[in-house]
Amino acid sequence: MAGITFGGLATGMDTNQLIEGLMEVERLPVTRLESKKTAQTQRVDAFKVFDTSLKKLRDTVSDMSITSQVRLSDVTLSNEDYFSASSNAGETSTHQVEVIDLAQVGKQFFQGYDSKTDHDLPTGSLTLNVNGTDYDITVDSENNSLVDIAEDINDLATGVKASVMFDGDNYRLTLTGDDVSTTFSLTDNLSGGGMAMTLSQPATRAHVKIDGLDVYSDTNTIEDAVPNLTLNLTQAQEAPRTPVSVTVGVDEEGVKEKVQTLVDAYNEVMEFIADGYNESALDDEEGIPGGLVLRGDSSVNSVKRKMQSLLTTSVETYGSYSSLVSLGVSTNRNGTLSLDSSKLEEAIQTDFDSVVKVLVGDDNLKGVMKSFKTYMYDITSSADGVYANAKDRADRSITGLDDQIYRLEARLEQREISIRAQFTSLETLVSGMNQTSSYLTQQMDMLSNLWSNK
Repeated sequence: MAGITFGGLATGMDTNQLIEGLMEVERLPVTRLESKKTAQTQRVDAFKVFDTSLKKLRDTVSDMSITSQVRLSDVTLSNEDYFSASSNAGETSTHQVEVIDLAQVGKQFFQGYDSKTDHDLPTGSLTLNVNGTDYDITVDSENNSLVDIAEDINDLATGVKASVMFDGDNYRLTLTGDDVSTTFSLTDNLSGGGMAMTLSQPATRAHVKIDGLDVYSDTNTIEDAVPNLTLNLTQAQEAPRTPVSVTVGVDEEGVKEKVQTLVDAYNEVMEFIADGYNESALDDEEGIPGGLVLRGDSSVNSVKRKMQSLLTTSVETYGSYSSLVSLGVSTNRNGTLSLDSSKLEEAIQTDFDSVVKVLVGDDNLKGVMKSFKTYMYDITSSADGVYANAKDRADRSITGLDDQIYRLEARLEQREISIRAQFTSLETLVSGMNQTSSYLTQQMDMLSNLWSNK
């Protein structure tokens, strides 16, 4: 309220304190609304933490939803000097590989010049032939440096790149093909010549022998010569060549690590739901655990039931294993999971195809992780996922509460003005009565004095 007031001058009462006490009672409805608003904010914060755990699980599941992510292989080379290898077959096999030639693009180097920018080349024209097609390049007094010619060739976008190299003594125009299938030549039509080729690197295809079979490639990556096996060539072997033994096997540790990561991410979600007293669940000023804020929430419980249902799904693999339980994944009493690594290892060694089908499925079969992935992307959607819906509801609720608080605050302001006016009237009345009392007392004293003197 504007201005300074001095209460109780006439009555002797602390009217300011009385008014403050009365207004505290009047403000109780606002306090309750503010508590509701705080509770809504805490729910949104808790749902955000919940959403973070769900997204972590979603990403883990997504990383196990296609065959190549689960059918992991461990590749061993008898010699790692000439190539590296990877496989997504998840099957045992052995191959003998010889690296005869690496793939290299064609290069042409031309005679050297003292400067790359001086305009001192003879004028005329150059003809660039790329895969049988001619391109003419004009060389005149304004466009006759090595840099000028390189720029003109690159502007043609023919599949040949030009650059100017420095060999330590001279600058040389250099042409490089985009790939090994690009053939090219540069014909000098300049007056008096001046662009003679001095060195060339022919384009060659990569050449390897795999189990005695000659295999060629336009790049130094050999794919699918052996199904699901990729070789990345780094160096050709000198004759006589000793074959490099390539052994492909199932990466048991890699598969077990993926399943364990799934279990850990799933448990993080379940612990948030079940353990409402996890003090780290929600870091706010009051230390209210996120799980406790959401305890009993229908949407959270729905997520829990659906996830448990998905994990217990059986898959018709027609093999030795058909569910996560059969692979060693069991459910604890509090809803979390445990992994029996030895049981999973036995399943991998016994029937790896069934393990892959349980997790991923195949062209005609949807595995557990594929179904799980679809559901996880639905509930973490930024448009209508669990957190998005909760935030939308809370935002609308908070907006309504803010409107109510605003209206109540306005009424409380008028109420305080009214109460202060009433106390002011009381002070005025008491002050008048005090004045009358004082006057009457004076009159009585005067009468008493007169009577005494008489």
